[in-house]
Amino acid sequence: MISTNSVTVRTTSFCYNFHSSIIWSRAKKVNKYFSLGQKKFLTNFPISIIISKRMGEFILKNRPWGHWTVLFEDEGLKVKELVIEAGQSISYQKHYHRSELWFVSKGHCNVLHTVGTPEQPKIYRLKPHDTFSVGLEDWHKAYNPTDKPCHIIEIQYGSECVEEDIERFNYR
Repeated sequence: MISTNSVTVRTTSFCYNFHSSIIWSRAKKVNKYFSLGQKKFLTNFPISIIISKRMGEFILKNRPWGHWTVLFEDEGLKVKELVIEAGQSISYQKHYHRSELWFVSKGHCNVLHTVGTPEQPKIYRLKPHDTFSVGLEDWHKAYNPTDKPCHIIEIQYGSECVEEDIERFNYR
C-alpha cells in the first residue's frame, strides 16, 4: 500500500507501478505530473480523481485469453488493465461508440488493425512503452505470441464505454 495524509492506494502489479510513479506533494494531494514507464506527462488528466474516486473498487474479469481490470470509470471514459496470457488473443473486434488508446506496460504483443472492412489487416508489433490508437469502428485484435503475459493499459473514450459496444469477426 502507498499512503499519504488522506489517500491510500491498494496496489496490483499495474497500480503499484502506476501509482508509485506519481509525484506526491504535501501541499497538494497529487501534482499533475505522472509517468508511465519511462515517459513523463504533465496533464490535466484526472489522476487525483482516479486515486480518490475509485479506491479499492477494482473490478477484475477473467476471460479465456487472460483477464482485465477496470481501474477507473467515469462518463465517456474507462481505464482498464488487460493481461493477455502467453499464446492468447482477444477477439477481432470493433466498437461503434468508443475509441481506445493502448499502452503496453509489460511484455510484447502483436496487433491486427484495419480501417473499414476486417479483411487484410496490418500487423503491428508492440513492446513495453509503445502506444497504439484504435479509432472508432477500426477492426483490431491484440495477440501475445510470446511465452510471458502482456500487460496493456487501455483507455476507452467516447459516447459509451460499455462492454456491449462490440462487434466480433471470426478471424484466425
